[in-house]
Parts: sequence; C-alpha cells; structure tokens
Amino acid sequence: MASVQMLPVDWEKVTVANNPFMGPGSAVCDPSSPKEDLNRYVKVGIVKNVTNLVTKCMATGVVQHFLLLAPFGYGKSRSFAAAMAIAKANNAMTLYVKFSNYRTEEAVDVILGNLCKELFNQACAISGESPVVLRKKLVGNADPMSLSPLEFLPNLSKALGSKWLLVFLDEIEKVLEAEGLSIDHKINILNVFKHWAEYGKEGYVLGLAGTGSVQQWLTTAAPEFIDRFELLRDEGLSPTETVQYIRETCEKVLGPGKEIISDSVVTSLHRIARGIPRLLESIAHECWNWAAGTKKVLDAHQFRLMVSEVYGLALKETCRAHEFSDEQMEIILKLLQFGGTARLRDLVSPDDLQTYRTHGKWLLSLAKKSDSRVVERSKRGVYTISDEFMMEIIRRKLARRGGK
Repeated sequence: MASVQMLPVDWEKVTVANNPFMGPGSAVCDPSSPKEDLNRYVKVGIVKNVTNLVTKCMATGVVQHFLLLAPFGYGKSRSFAAAMAIAKANNAMTLYVKFSNYRTEEAVDVILGNLCKELFNQACAISGESPVVLRKKLVGNADPMSLSPLEFLPNLSKALGSKWLLVFLDEIEKVLEAEGLSIDHKINILNVFKHWAEYGKEGYVLGLAGTGSVQQWLTTAAPEFIDRFELLRDEGLSPTETVQYIRETCEKVLGPGKEIISDSVVTSLHRIARGIPRLLESIAHECWNWAAGTKKVLDAHQFRLMVSEVYGLALKETCRAHEFSDEQMEIILKLLQFGGTARLRDLVSPDDLQTYRTHGKWLLSLAKKSDSRVVERSKRGVYTISDEFMMEIIRRKLARRGGK
C-alpha cells in the first residue's frame, strides 16, 4: 500500500483508556458485544469465512457444518461471536460452548445436560411460550427430564417449527485429548455431535473449532462424520490488509488520516503476527499504550525501545534459549535500549581491547548467520536487531498466555 500523508495527532485522545485494540489475554466470545465492535472482524481472516458461511446457510437454507482448525490467536471466539450476532439478528437460536474446563467424565455429563437446558430457555424466549407449555409440546405428559441429548433436538424442532439453530463448540480438542475421560465417554460425545450433524437438514448448523489434532482424531475415529464438515482454515491478513486494519482501528479514536503507528512498524507487526488479527491486536495494544506514554508516533526506533521494556522478560528468556552468556545478553538488551540500532562502541566499552574484540567477533558471527539471525550489520558498522529475533521475543511472551 502506498504511503499516505498523515495529519497531526491530537495526543489528548491517545490514552490507555481509549486504546481501541484488544489487550493480551482478552477475547470476544459474547454475542451481546456492541455490533460496531464486531463489524470490523467480519471483514477479515477466519471471521470472514465463518460469517460468510453462516450468512449463506441462513439465506439459502442449504446447511453446511464446518470444522474450524486454527491455533491460538486466529480469532475463533470472535468468529463465533460475529456469526452469533448475525444469527440472532435473524431470530435464530445460538449456543456457544467452550470445552477448556471440561476434563472429567462428570463435567462432560453436566455440559451435555446444560446444552439442552440452555437451548430450551432460548426456545421459550423466541417462541413466546411459557416453559410449561413448551415442555408439554416437547414431551407431552412424560417426565421433562426424560429426553436425552440425542432426542432433544428433533423434538425442539417440531415444537418451534423452522427456527434456525446454530451451535458452536470451541476447543473440542481439550475433551478429545483429556486423560480423565474414557474412550466410551469420548465416543458418546462424538455420537452426540454426529447425531446433530445428521440432523442438519432441519436448519441446524454445527460449528466445531480446535487445532489440527481434532481433524486427526476425527479422521481416525469417525471418518464418515468428518466428511460432513467443511474445513475452514486461514493464512492471516495480507500486508496490505494489515496496514488497512491497523489504520482503520486507530482512526476509530483519532479520526480519519491520523496515525500513531508508522507503516514501517505495521510491516514488522505483520511479519511478527503472520497477519493473524488476534495476534496483531495483542501487539498493537502494547504499541498504543507506549505511544500514549511517550506522546510520540511509534516508528521503528520507538518500537524496539518498547520491546526492550514491555517484553523484557521474554527477551531474557529468548536470549537464554540462544544460550547467550550474561555478558552477551546485556549487549542485546543494551542494543534494544538504543532503539535496536547502535555501533559496537556504544554497546561495549573499548577500554578493554580484548573484550571489545571478543564481543565484536561475536556480534559479527550472529550477523553472518543465515538460518537464525539475531542482529544485522550495515557497511558502516551499525548493528540492528533483526525482525526474526523480534518475532521470537514477542511470540515467546504470547505463548506464555496459553497459545502458540
């Protein structure tokens, strides 16, 4: 994207409280979130794929279940939240279940029962029927608790007519890989999913989300089951889309044509986050807060200063992973504190000529490595922290929050 002349920034608007980016560890999985916050996610990445699929299903009546395979940071929860907002706008029932906390047989039994309970409550709200009346339509004079999860959906459909039902099950690999669950329990869960998928001709969309291990598990355990699902993947935003995404987000607070994160930094963010919106937001959140504190546009120099402070612990862990000595680690830290660019004499005192030469040779050897460079060296003898090393530092911190 061609560079655009930006207007002066009103720094009074650049505050931590006004940060438009989602912070590390936060997630959007609540369909009641403000619609304007969800709209921008509908346009990008996996969110776009999921919302397009759900919109198509509801518009054409052609049901397509999907299996969303994505690691941490790809915006699975936002995908579901945006799709649920679309579904609710069309008077559909929705259910979001995150399986992270269900690792035992008792917990799984509870969640399967709660699925039906939650759907029944939504059915009452949508139909306008009282719980007593709707319960009678479902089971007649029988015991209301007599329905199993396998029987519940067909009966609910008959009671409601042609209402759409969207169920999103997130992080299902947590259940499939749980050591506290027997094979029988895992198969039981799979049978519930399988039944629901077969029931899709009645206006039911089932969305499963997890990592690649889910596909492997399902392919082995029930290949005929996974064949019914469309696999959704995403490679992240393009460099041009990333620039547009960051600009549009900043302009929500600053106004059109105003920017506090330079395009050169956005290019680095794209490489570090691989264009994944959730990771982009986590890093951009820190960038905004840094700019709010310094009252300076975040250029390449300021970006490296920020990394030295905000990602200090991850930086030290990364240095240790490279087996740097304490002295070598201090040089890397100091290099970042110079804004990522400095000469050897600024990093190491030349008073001790032998030490000066030793560290100079070490930096040169790092700069010459083609497989995993930490620093780069210009013809003028200036050392610069490489983007590859910056990527490693930031990803190491993000990984400590529960994803990779």
